[in-house]
Amino acid sequence: MSNYIKRKCLVLFYIAAIFIGGCFPENSLKWSNDGSVGVLCYDNILALVDGKTDTLTKICEFEKENNPFQTICISEDGKLIAYVMSQKCESLDEGLKLLPQNQVELIKEAAEYAKELILLGQTDFEKMDLGPFRGEPTINWVIRYLSENSNPSLIEQLGSDTIEEGKESDIIIYKLFAATPEQISENRPELVTTSLAVICWPQISPDNKFISYTSWNGVFDDNKEENSLRFDLYIASIKSDSKTIDVAEYVTPQYSWRRDSKAITFIEKQAKDVFEDEYSLGVLRTAEVADENDNLLTASEQSAIAAYSCGGKKSDLAGVIFHPFMKVQYSTSGKIFFSSHIMNFPMSNIDDEPRWSLFSYDDDTGSISEILPRDVSFNLGGDNAMGYFDLSPDRKKALLPIANYRFMIYELGKTFAINPATEPETQRNFSQDNSWDMMPSWKGNDEISCFANNKIQFPSKDNKESYNFNEEIVILKSNGEFDRVLSENWPD
Repeated sequence: MSNYIKRKCLVLFYIAAIFIGGCFPENSLKWSNDGSVGVLCYDNILALVDGKTDTLTKICEFEKENNPFQTICISEDGKLIAYVMSQKCESLDEGLKLLPQNQVELIKEAAEYAKELILLGQTDFEKMDLGPFRGEPTINWVIRYLSENSNPSLIEQLGSDTIEEGKESDIIIYKLFAATPEQISENRPELVTTSLAVICWPQISPDNKFISYTSWNGVFDDNKEENSLRFDLYIASIKSDSKTIDVAEYVTPQYSWRRDSKAITFIEKQAKDVFEDEYSLGVLRTAEVADENDNLLTASEQSAIAAYSCGGKKSDLAGVIFHPFMKVQYSTSGKIFFSSHIMNFPMSNIDDEPRWSLFSYDDDTGSISEILPRDVSFNLGGDNAMGYFDLSPDRKKALLPIANYRFMIYELGKTFAINPATEPETQRNFSQDNSWDMMPSWKGNDEISCFANNKIQFPSKDNKESYNFNEEIVILKSNGEFDRVLSENWPD
């Protein structure tokens, strides 16, 4: 037990390493479909951005170290915002009162099982199979509960010092809120659900009735780093009689709602017990999640973190090579776009690394088509950034991240793509240091917001002068031309 407590900071350290590697950008700016309102996550601030006046309105501040992944989103019509906040509980009793009852029972059951193992001589929590309590921060609930409900036998086995250390373990709950812009201005968001596991990557359904999110269920192991990239998918209803359902395990964080808000499509890992391989088998899958009356479809069996499991039909659409940084996005017509690797089989050890590309799945025919010309996909690089491709609201253009923290603007059906940066390809124009600071995103169909550092120079419309500035968030036209500095008048 004490060995685990001594290593309690390793998970957050590893998450920081992921950021440094450019996998999970720390900041984001997402817009409503018409670009009239955006939601910003930057440093430790969540804020609203007025798309017409460029003004910034702070929503709240959050503990950055406890919220390592994307924590805010906006609905397509801009009328609803969802965001996540963490709360460190001062006492165990306080935390248990804030959690759903099924999660309270989970903590008690896991603690009782851990107690039995400890009395049998197993004192290493990392080697215990405690279900959803798989490392920071969830395992702290079991440690804290055991320590505050210890008995002489447990104290004798672990030692009083270890018990006292356990009583100091941080226990954190995660709260998912929903609010209209008006509710945010009045500081009265509505609580949708709480969880002992990290809530991240929220999405609002097209009809604004549900919020989906993933829960990071990480494990830190020096030899199995891929474990720390496990995400499970959940859906919560915004209605007053809300329920939360567990949809799938081991999914990519970038999933998508079907246009009718009755189903959700995601990429799920198949070999769930295999962590060592960077690539494994996966499936593009759709799950029916709501009925015609907008009630979530639940199964008879219980879930772990959620109160219910998804009872809707699941359909496998395509087999893929699973990688944590793949994305799914629906088109306006119902086609499914997704990023994936292309691999040839049989494949020898002298073949090139798998290349990224963009594909579409046609539900009517069951066929898959590669969207990008080879000359375009050849430039995508291998740094996992295609998990953040972004289709314009009308689904006619795409932002394609490429190597060296740059991106292309591609109009579907064309044979070429536009690179808005004029500097040499080795120049990191849209990042800080060696990571993506913020991925580019569409602001309506004709504008793009992105981070730009002080090394980049955008050509003017007549190509006679250049714009130069410090690190800022800027607006580009869809043809790659510089328009303005969005963050010019924002507070530091």
